[in-house]
Amino acid sequence: MLLEKGAKLKPKDKNYDNFQLLVAAKYRNDTVVKILLKKGAELEFKDDYDRTPLSWAAGNGHETVVKILLGNGAELDPKDELNRTPLSWAAENGHETVVKMLLEKGAKPLFGDKHGYTPLSRAESKGHQAVVQVFLEKGANLKSKDKKYDNALLLVAAKYGKDTVVKILLKKGAELEFKDYYDRTPLSWAAVNRHEPVVKMLLEKGAELDSKDKQSRTPLSWAAEKGHEPVVKMLLEKGAELDSKDKQGRTPLSWAAENGHFPVVKMLLEKGALLFTEKYGYTPLSWATEEGHQAVKMLLQRYKKLS
Repeated sequence: MLLEKGAKLKPKDKNYDNFQLLVAAKYRNDTVVKILLKKGAELEFKDDYDRTPLSWAAGNGHETVVKILLGNGAELDPKDELNRTPLSWAAENGHETVVKMLLEKGAKPLFGDKHGYTPLSRAESKGHQAVVQVFLEKGANLKSKDKKYDNALLLVAAKYGKDTVVKILLKKGAELEFKDYYDRTPLSWAAVNRHEPVVKMLLEKGAELDSKDKQSRTPLSWAAEKGHEPVVKMLLEKGAELDSKDKQGRTPLSWAAENGHFPVVKMLLEKGALLFTEKYGYTPLSWATEEGHQAVKMLLQRYKKLS
């Protein structure tokens, strides 16, 4: 009611119209937005959080209002007090269509906020795969010279097993060894998530086999823990280090044994993996015993006798 009343009045208080525009954009009242813009309300007026009408409309997924504001020339990437843009808010909240609209208009996908998150990483952290896919498709199709963006996209594409996008980004020159916050590379993420075609592609391009993340874990360590037999086999055939130790002193064999992955344990043992005692006194055998993996336990006992 207040919005409609404000829209019909002809007050001389410009700030009142500006504030009303913020509220109308936030609550998807496109009729009031149109009226207020005709009356001269400021597109870039900011509230106490430094958010503009476009920021609120994008964050709340109000497609019609976003279209109106963009059509009237709203600034694409205004930053609020958290250094976040409309694209950042739309991405985090999973508003796929709004994200598409903003990217098509040229919104910058790499703006980092005060916490170091980009719109892409915001979408990914919330599990909005459809939005992540929009970023991937847009990035793969752009003839962008922004290497940093291509590198970030390669990490995400490898993580989600988007082999076509990975191929395109590699052709564009994205870095094979680019690392994220956790110091994981595209190969590491592909190995974690069982994306065999992506692992194969990255290995053929010469990805480093034994790159270590912040926990000193390698792609083989992650693949062994998850029980991804084909990925483990590929990494071993390329010469991945069998007994690489992480910060806990654990090897790929240790992780596979704890999780009861019999085929992977067998493969590692056949390749000559050693039965190390770890930092806190555990061994692959003690892990298998504690977790109740009888078949793995018996296999390890047999190899222990042989050694």
